[in-house]
Amino acid sequence: MTANEVHVAVLRQLPQGAPTRGFLRMVNWCVEKIRDRGQWKFDFARGYLDVPASYSTGTVSVTNGDATVTGSGTAWNTNSNAAAGRIMSINGVEYVISSITSDTELELTATFGGTTASAQSYIVYQTEFSLASDCVTVERVWDLTNNCELRGTSHLALKSRAVDWEEAGRTIWYAELGEDASANRRIMISPYPSAYARLEYWYEAKHTKVTDIGDTIDLPNELDELVIQGVYSRALEIARVQTWTSARREFNEMLEARWTKDKLLLDVVIRNERSGRNYRYPSTLPVRFPTQIVDS
Repeated sequence: MTANEVHVAVLRQLPQGAPTRGFLRMVNWCVEKIRDRGQWKFDFARGYLDVPASYSTGTVSVTNGDATVTGSGTAWNTNSNAAAGRIMSINGVEYVISSITSDTELELTATFGGTTASAQSYIVYQTEFSLASDCVTVERVWDLTNNCELRGTSHLALKSRAVDWEEAGRTIWYAELGEDASANRRIMISPYPSAYARLEYWYEAKHTKVTDIGDTIDLPNELDELVIQGVYSRALEIARVQTWTSARREFNEMLEARWTKDKLLLDVVIRNERSGRNYRYPSTLPVRFPTQIVDS
C-alpha cells in the first residue's frame, strides 16, 4: 500500500476540514508503532552463501620479501576454488591473494615474510563473505549441505582460535564482521570447509521510511487496515478531535491481535524446528524463525 492510498482512506474518515499537514510523518509514526510492538515474521529475510571447497593441489615456491608465488602442478587460473580475495595459507601463515596471473603464478597482497623455499605445501580457502545489501544483523546460519546449524560467536574468538574445533573440514562457527566497501554486512565462518557447502542465513532486514506520497509503505498488505487505523488515530490526535482516544484504543487492540497471531504462528514453527521436523513456511511467507527472538 502506498502512502497516497492511506491518505485517501484516512481523508474519507476524518471530519471535514481536519488538517493533514505532516501526513508522511503520521505514516512513519504509525509504522514505528507497529514495529515497536515486537519482532514480526516479516521483519526477516533469508539469503544464501556458496562456500567453495579448499584447494591445495601441487606445491609452491616462495621468496622472502616477494609477493609472487610460483606453483608446481597447480591450476589456479582454471580452478574456480582458487581466486583473488581468498586466503592462501603457507606454513600456517595466512596471506590474501591479490590476483591470479596463470595456473602456476599468483600475487599476494603482501610480500611473503617467511624463509625462501620451494616445494612447499599450501591451501587456498575463503572464510569471509558479504551478505545481502538489506541485512542489518544475522540471526541464524544453517549449513544446507551438511544439514546442521552453525553456532554464533564473536569475531575475536574466531580470530584468536579461541573456539573448540570439533570437526575439522566442516564449518561449525560464524561471526558477524563490519561492512565491506559497498556498505554490506559481512560474515566470517570457521573452520573453512574442505568441500563445497551451501549456507542459508536468516537476517533482520533494513526498513525504509516513506519520504514521498507515492512511496510504498514497508509493511505487508495484510496490515493495511491496521496502518489506516493508526494513521487515522494520529491525525485525529493532531487535529485535537475528541474521539482520537477511542480511535487510538481501537488501533492498539488491532495491533495486539495481529501481533499475537503472528507470534503464535512463529511459536509453532520454532517448536517443530526444535523437534527436528525441519518445518518450513510456504514460499509465499518469507519468514525466519530463530529461537532467540521468542520468549522461553
